[in-house]
Amino acid sequence: MPIAYGTTRLLVTLLVLISFGVLLWQRFAPTIEPARWHGSVLEGGSAETLRRGSALDSGEEFLLVELEGVKFALAARTELIWEGMEEETPVVKLVGGRILTNGPAIIRTPWITVTAPESVSVVNYSFDDRVQILPMSKTVMASNSTIGILPIVNSAEWVERERDLVTSLEPFDASASSEKEFYQWALPRISPRESLARPSLERVLRFRVWRADAPQTPFFVRDPRAQE
Repeated sequence: MPIAYGTTRLLVTLLVLISFGVLLWQRFAPTIEPARWHGSVLEGGSAETLRRGSALDSGEEFLLVELEGVKFALAARTELIWEGMEEETPVVKLVGGRILTNGPAIIRTPWITVTAPESVSVVNYSFDDRVQILPMSKTVMASNSTIGILPIVNSAEWVERERDLVTSLEPFDASASSEKEFYQWALPRISPRESLARPSLERVLRFRVWRADAPQTPFFVRDPRAQE
């Protein structure tokens, strides 16, 4: 029995609407924040609940916040945005200033990204296009389009004008820092986490890297101490 023209038009219209709805869902679903994602201001500023997209500006004081169980200390004149979670690890954008975290965390800047299994301090000198990476315990990973992914054991500095990563032979000494007052305040508050053995931690430190001399051949780099 032939299908009436009006019925055919209705079916086509429904299919178009369903397809359009699926496209909208695919476009906006990743931005829907799971209810379990939450953070809070622990010290400094005004007590508030933090959600993905929350922007923090420490002003002239120190701030201590917690994002999904990971603590971040902000020095004065620091701007930080919580971008979300990746493999159950907080992802933040350091717009400018100095932070210290007990990790695990992924810290992004306009020029380089730092992935840390444990405590690290990152400083974004946004006015001078420089980023300092200061591991406090285990090796961290730094990555961008120029260097690929590199392990950082001691302090290092990315200089954007030169597109170069300068590394030090000496570990970072917080007591000798020009910002030692901040570290004296922050270090006792950034206590070690009870357990870093999250199932996803190894995945956070497992990177897909392309060899410069053979772009078609993938291999992996991981923190050798990730299983300690």
